[in-house]
Amino acid sequence: MNQWFNSWHDCYDDFTYGNWQVNKKQERLHLSTLKQYLKKRNLKVLKIKDIAYKGMNLRNDFINEYCLCCNGTRYYEANINYPCIVADNVVNPHNKKYRCVDGKHRLYKLKKLGYTEATFFVITKEQFLKSLDHSNSLIRSLGII
Repeated sequence: MNQWFNSWHDCYDDFTYGNWQVNKKQERLHLSTLKQYLKKRNLKVLKIKDIAYKGMNLRNDFINEYCLCCNGTRYYEANINYPCIVADNVVNPHNKKYRCVDGKHRLYKLKKLGYTEATFFVITKEQFLKSLDHSNSLIRSLGII
């Protein structure tokens, strides 16, 4: 679980997953900045159909055990007992109420197992925007922008 806090949610316009930009910029959100919001009071049961997540636009032979980003490794290792993190009312390419910030592989697994609802940590739009890395320092160092 500690390695999770070294991960990012990318807000890019990506050929594979679509346009996940916020503020029309390539930005990142370091998941460690969300730790303060992961409280029991922020847990809610949501319908999975109301959540946009990266890969939902892809055919099944590009997700789950065939995932493009990990060749299925993270799908197999996904523990659905840990709630995913979603942001309420944050722009996404699928015009859903919620945007998945962490847990696309857990969502893949939940859907494949037939779940229609699950428990999620829900953060507000303001919390999401406050947590964005506006400096883009890592993105620039990688030559992405």
